[in-house]
Amino acid sequence: MKGKVDTPSRNPPILAKLGAIVEEVDPGFANPRSIFQTFWKAGAAKLLRGFSPEQQAVIKEGLQANAKEGDAFGGLRQRITLTEYLSTQDAREVLGRHLQRFHLNYDLLITPTLPVVAFPVGQNRPLSYIDHLERDWSPFAYPFNLTQQPAASIPCGFTKNGLPVGIQTVAAKYRDLLVLQAAKAYETVSPFIMPLEVNTNLSQ
Repeated sequence: MKGKVDTPSRNPPILAKLGAIVEEVDPGFANPRSIFQTFWKAGAAKLLRGFSPEQQAVIKEGLQANAKEGDAFGGLRQRITLTEYLSTQDAREVLGRHLQRFHLNYDLLITPTLPVVAFPVGQNRPLSYIDHLERDWSPFAYPFNLTQQPAASIPCGFTKNGLPVGIQTVAAKYRDLLVLQAAKAYETVSPFIMPLEVNTNLSQ
């Protein structure tokens, strides 16, 4: 692997073993949550408009709430105006150009997959994050949905309680192959092996 990589502190030895030049850097952009929320809510509103009332009734509460926030004509007042939407589109393009410049110097950006430990199956957010409209528990994923960059999550170990932990590899737009090559190289030298007790439980 050639080039420079931004990486969480626990993984530089593995990446350096692969031949990467590792640097800890700040990619230099503010949390784009407000940009993401505008597109997410407007998209949810568009999606649910095509559903019948019966279909909408079985949609999860969080998606329904986002759709109501995003529907510019769904209530007594406009929630997201056309001007706001277009301004958000401009902000998205600015973010994309910023990361394009970042990747002129760095082939890959490596981040944690999540800033929190895994939560139970059937639970759509950590209990410490009460508001279903927010996505603060997933700050490393949605920025690259906005910029349309390829990214992959790779298992990299376990917490003291045996919960899985992942790292995320991100490359510049259209460099999907590089992301896949990096993920394969990482898993080659650090294969994901389930703890014995987990394997035993799954086989029962």
